Amino acid sequence: MRKEPVRRYASVGQFAEDIRRHLEGRPVVARKDTFHYRASKFVGRNKVAVAAAVMLVIAVLAGLAVTVWEARVARQERDRARAEQAKAQRINAFMQDLLGFANPGWYSPGLKKGQEVTIGQVLDEAAGKVEKEFADQPQIQAELQRNIGTSYMYEGRYDAAERHLRAALETFNKLHGDDDPDSARTLLHLGDTLLSKGDLRGAEPLYNRALEIYRKEKANAAFEPRWYAAVAADLGNVNKMTGNAPAAEALWNEALVLASRLSGDDRAAMAIVRGSLASGYSDRGDLDGAEALYRQSQEEFNTLSNRERWELGATLSGLGDVLATKGKLEEAEPLLRSGAELYRKSLGANSAYLGRNLEIQARLFLLKGDIAAAEEAIREATDIFERVLPESHPVRLVGAVTQARILNKTGRSDAAEVILRKASDALGRALPPSHYYTAGAKSALGESLTAQQRYDEAEPFLIESYESLKSSQGATNPRTKVALQRLIDLYEKWDRADAATKYRADLAQFK
Repeated sequence: MRKEPVRRYASVGQFAEDIRRHLEGRPVVARKDTFHYRASKFVGRNKVAVAAAVMLVIAVLAGLAVTVWEARVARQERDRARAEQAKAQRINAFMQDLLGFANPGWYSPGLKKGQEVTIGQVLDEAAGKVEKEFADQPQIQAELQRNIGTSYMYEGRYDAAERHLRAALETFNKLHGDDDPDSARTLLHLGDTLLSKGDLRGAEPLYNRALEIYRKEKANAAFEPRWYAAVAADLGNVNKMTGNAPAAEALWNEALVLASRLSGDDRAAMAIVRGSLASGYSDRGDLDGAEALYRQSQEEFNTLSNRERWELGATLSGLGDVLATKGKLEEAEPLLRSGAELYRKSLGANSAYLGRNLEIQARLFLLKGDIAAAEEAIREATDIFERVLPESHPVRLVGAVTQARILNKTGRSDAAEVILRKASDALGRALPPSHYYTAGAKSALGESLTAQQRYDEAEPFLIESYESLKSSQGATNPRTKVALQRLIDLYEKWDRADAATKYRADLAQFK
């Protein structure tokens, strides 16, 4: 039917052939012979075979893609393994060189041959080398600086600790940004250092920032809940020391929620948190609740491996303090001695934790009437505090109060008064007005003035401290009883029998 004769069928036979080819799904003469046309006809005639061929091709391509992807992952894993191996080799070489510092052998590169080398000297040697040795690998450099800084902190060398931890934090922030787990962990240790120095205002924002990072990271597969728990616990301690007890307990309970995600030795974090919560209970006068939590903490530590942990010392010291306050002196003493021994082994003679334990022991010996042992314990504690803590640190101030109480018992009330006036004023500035540390210092000051027969000066201190402790600790708390007994002693020595009788009625409720 085409107008052009050359494009018409030449015969009926040719037309019939095209019809037959069309019905069979083959190309026809009437259509332009293109690849697309011929291919569509071929597919139409061989749908099953073509479909199978397509599936085979897809499978081959998919397999090839998986193979390529797996090869890429394998290369990445290989590169990562090689990087980790190189990292380990660099650190191993560094540690061998560092240990050689304490090796007196002829083959050693050490510098202290024939001499006893202290941990502090090894730290100094490491600190002097790490920046130069790993200048080309900032990640390793920052990790080592963080470890060195943390070790300095436990040595009581807080300025050196802070310097290295800040350097590590700056490097981590440059490498990963300021919201990375490496940065969060460094913030934790830096906060611990400032807290140990008594710089609560400096520590608090560091803990807050670290906690913010861990709260966002807790869904991450690589998330380490033990550090989250540590940050929450330490921030809780800051809140406790600044008088925000509800916030402190909320943070400790937030940390305890992580218990199900911890296993093995990481569960030490839960033992530490329970110890912190126990200290909060003790501060608000709940000695029975504090004792129960400390015992839970001790049991948690006992379920872990046999490796000695200095943190157990805090639980033993805290439990010993509570038991001594409750009058269970024979039970408290071995716990305190065990805690001190653990601190000496793990942290050395300059540890503020050891000093705090010895201060508690001094109070225990004072209660037992063993003045010589009390003097020996407080002397060592005071030496430690003077080396590692600023004058305004609450723990050091509490040690001064205990020292003054011993002076008062040995007839040196005038010297005790000087110490107690200074300590009570400083505690009033460092802690909330209602804190029992401050009230205890004022009560001891009243006792010192009573011993000097300055009754009119002693009375306001003794009344104020008794009322404060009755409010913060409870009317039947042993700490309250001590303040009440001092007030009664004042009135009896002052020949004010009526006032003594009035307060002696309050004393009856303790029986």
